[in-house]
Amino acid sequence: MRRLLCCSFALLGLSSFGCVQGETDQSPLGSGGAGSITGGHANGGVPGSGGSGAGAGTGVGAGGSNPFGGSNPGGGSNPGGGSAGGFPMNMDSPPAITVDPANVVSDAPLSMQKPTLQAATHSLKPHAVFGGHAAPLPTDAFWENMVVDTGQFLTNAFPYHVFLQSGGVALSRAEMLTVSDKFVYESAPVQVVLGANEAFTAHTVTSWDPLSVTVKYSAANGSMSAPVVYGMAYATGLYAGVTPKISLPVGLTSVNGMGTGTASGTRFEMKLNNNQTWILYVQPSASVSWGNGAVTFSAPFTGSVRAALQTTAITGATLDKYAGAIPTGVAMRLSAEGDTGVVEFAWQKQGTGTVLAMALPHHLEHLAKPELVTDKFVSVRGQMQGVAGDLWQLQYPLSPALRGAPRDVDPAHKDAIIAALNGEKGASANAGDSYSFGKQVGRAANLLLIAEALGQTDAANQLRSTIENALAPWLDGQGPDALRYDETYGGVVTSKGLGNPGSDYGNGWYNDHHFHYGYFIFAAGAVAKGDPNWAAKYKEGILNLVRDIANPSAADPYFTQYRMFDWFDGHGWAAGLFPFQDGRDQESSSESFNAWVGIAMYGDAIGDKNIKNLGRIMRAVEAASVQRYYHIRKNSDIYPQPFANGMVTGVLWSDKAEYATFFSGAAAQVIGIQLLPMTFASEELIDAPWVTDAWPAMQAAGGGDSWGGLMTMAYATVNKADAWTKLNGMGGVEGGNSKTNTLYWAATRP
Repeated sequence: MRRLLCCSFALLGLSSFGCVQGETDQSPLGSGGAGSITGGHANGGVPGSGGSGAGAGTGVGAGGSNPFGGSNPGGGSNPGGGSAGGFPMNMDSPPAITVDPANVVSDAPLSMQKPTLQAATHSLKPHAVFGGHAAPLPTDAFWENMVVDTGQFLTNAFPYHVFLQSGGVALSRAEMLTVSDKFVYESAPVQVVLGANEAFTAHTVTSWDPLSVTVKYSAANGSMSAPVVYGMAYATGLYAGVTPKISLPVGLTSVNGMGTGTASGTRFEMKLNNNQTWILYVQPSASVSWGNGAVTFSAPFTGSVRAALQTTAITGATLDKYAGAIPTGVAMRLSAEGDTGVVEFAWQKQGTGTVLAMALPHHLEHLAKPELVTDKFVSVRGQMQGVAGDLWQLQYPLSPALRGAPRDVDPAHKDAIIAALNGEKGASANAGDSYSFGKQVGRAANLLLIAEALGQTDAANQLRSTIENALAPWLDGQGPDALRYDETYGGVVTSKGLGNPGSDYGNGWYNDHHFHYGYFIFAAGAVAKGDPNWAAKYKEGILNLVRDIANPSAADPYFTQYRMFDWFDGHGWAAGLFPFQDGRDQESSSESFNAWVGIAMYGDAIGDKNIKNLGRIMRAVEAASVQRYYHIRKNSDIYPQPFANGMVTGVLWSDKAEYATFFSGAAAQVIGIQLLPMTFASEELIDAPWVTDAWPAMQAAGGGDSWGGLMTMAYATVNKADAWTKLNGMGGVEGGNSKTNTLYWAATRP
C-alpha cells in the first residue's frame, strides 16, 4: 500500500498524481525529475546508477577520544545562566544528566556475524558519488539524494538547502513558506555556490555519520571539502590548493558596500540582488575581487570559507561570534537512564570557539538547558532557533516495554472481547509479499498479546504456533519471496524486490524496510517470551532485521547505522534508493513507531537490555516528533492555515508537509495511515489533546468501518464509552486490524 502505485507509475515513466502547483524554483534542476504527490512533480523514475566505484573505505565520520566527557550539554560556555546574546535559557528545560557508561546502547554492535541468508548482489550499482566505499552503505540518509539518480536533488540540512553541482556546492535559504490546503513547503532559488576557478574533475563522499556527510571536490592541483551537517548555521568549504570562487546566481549588488572592487581580510559582506545579505568568513586572511555575480580569490588558497545568511533573527554580530567553530560531523550517543532516554549530539569541529547550530521545535522542547543565541525563524518544521554548544543532550520520557495495555480490561466488556477473540484466533499469515505478510503476522501477534492479557491460554498457544510457523521460512531465507543479504549495499532485501524495484513496495530498493520488518520484529517479540527455544533458534534471523533497520553501531561490518531513522529530524524515512525532488519522505509515521515498539518488545522478551532500550528510545523520539510534525493541533505553531485545517500530515518530506498519501487522496486514508497499526503501545503516540482537536476532521473524513474504525479507536482516548458503542456495532475492520483489538483498545482506555 505504501508506495507501490507511485513506484509502478514511475517505472512506466508516468505521473501518478497531478500537480496542484509547480515548484520549479525549488531545485537548480528546474522542473525535471522526481518529486512529490501534490504541489510538485510525481516520481519520475528509478534512479540510474551514475557509475560505479571500486575499492574500500570506512565511510564513517568522526571518531577519536570520547567527545561526551565535557560539562554543560547543550549549554555552550555559559552553564546555568542566560546567554551573552540576551536570549534567556528555557528555565523549564531539565538539567543535564550524567550518563552511566553501562547504560549506553549505541556503542557495541548487536552482532558481528554476517547473515547466513543467501548472498546477492544488487543490479543498481552504488553511485559514483559514493566514491568506491564498500558496503555497508546508507540507503535512506537525509543526504541520500546526493547518491541516487543525477545526485543533484535537494538535501535539506536545516536551515540550508544543499544541492551538489558539478561546479560546487549550491545553497539556498528559504525565508517564507508556500501554503495551500494540500501542502506547505519551503523553497528558494540557489543563492550561493561554493566553487573554484579551477575545474573540478569529480566529487565524492568521503565520510558520514548519522547527522552529517562530507563531500570532496577534486581538481588537478587541489580540492574543496564540504561538510554538510544537520543544523549548520554556515555552509563551509575547506579548500586545499585551489582558488575559491563564490558564485551568486541571483546576482551580486555589492561587497562591503562596493559594486565592484578588491579587498583583503577575513570577513566580506555580500549584498545580493534579491536583497539578502550573506557574510563570507575566510580563514586565514585572503585577497578577493568581485563582479559579474561572483567573489573570486586572487590565488590558490588553503583554509576555510564559510557563508551564512544574515537576517533579523540571525544577526551579523551573532554570526561573527561563532564563525570560528566549524562543525565537521557529529558523534552520537544513546543511553537509557532509568525511564529517561538520553540522546546526545557531540559536534565534531575544527577551529576555535563554540559551535552554533540551529534547533527544530522538538529539539527545543527536549534539550537540557540550551543556550539560545538567536531569535526564532521560519522553517517547514516550524520555528527554529540557534543554540550555542558543542554538546547537545536531549531527554525523552521512556515508556516501559509492555506486552499489553498498562491497565486491565473493563470487566463489563471482557466477555465481548473474548468472544471476538474466539472468532479470530484462527488468524493466518500467508501473503506472498513482505509488507502484506507483515501486516498479517502483526495482526496475529496483537491477538496473541491480547489473549495472554485476558488469560486465554489455548487461544494464545494456537496463535503463537501460527506465528512461529509463518515467520520461520522468512527468517530461514526460504519461500517464493525469500529474504537475501545484499552484499552491494549491506542489507536484507526480498528476492522479488531485488529483481524488480516495483515489487514488494520497493523493498529491494530499501524502501519502507522499517514498515515491513517492523511487523516481523513485533511478531517475534510477541512469541519469544512464551517460547524461549524458538527465540534462541531464530535469534540470528530476527537480529538481521533489527540490524537492517536500526543497527546502532558504526562498528557493525554488515549493516549501515540507523538505516531507517533520522535522529535530527526525529523520525523514520522511507524512500530508500528512489530519488525525489523534495528529498526524503515518510508516509506512515505510526508504522515507523510500530517498528521501534517491536524492537523494544523483542529485546525485553529475550532479556537483552540494550535492544529493549534501543527500541524504547527510538519510539520515544519518533512519538515526540510525530506529535509535532504529523499531528496538527488547533492554533498550530508548526503549520500555517489553510494547511493546518487538515489536522494531520499525510506525507512528511525533507522540505514539505503534504495532505496526501501515495495510494489515495481521501481524507480517511490520509488520517488513518497515521494511526495503523493500533496496538496497546499506540497510546504513547496518539494523545487525547490531538484527538480532541482532530475529531471533527476525523468524523468528516468518513472511511466506513475500516479506516473510520481506526479513527473511532483514536476517539476512545477522549470518550471511551461512546467509542465502545460505535466500535462494537461495526461489522468490519481495516485489513491489519481485528474486532478483538478494537474492543480491547476501547476497554483499556483510562
